[in-house]
Amino acid sequence: MEPNYRPGNLVVGIKSKKINIDDIVIVQHKSLGKIIKRVKSIDENGIELQSDNKKYGSIAVNEIHSPESIIGKVFFKI
Repeated sequence: MEPNYRPGNLVVGIKSKKINIDDIVIVQHKSLGKIIKRVKSIDENGIELQSDNKKYGSIAVNEIHSPESIIGKVFFKI
């Protein structure tokens, strides 16, 4: 699957207290900075992310993220 978001896309996000599985979120990652990923699962340990582009591996998908690291949900892109 090709990536849905490419360098140069303008992304508008909204802050939300409710994050759901399959939401596209903007995450403040400790070493990668701001990243955009899809929510794979949510449990008491945190939020697991996945990439839309299965060909591209990311260290962010191998980690559990805290709800505080979620900046917001992607609302739309230009």
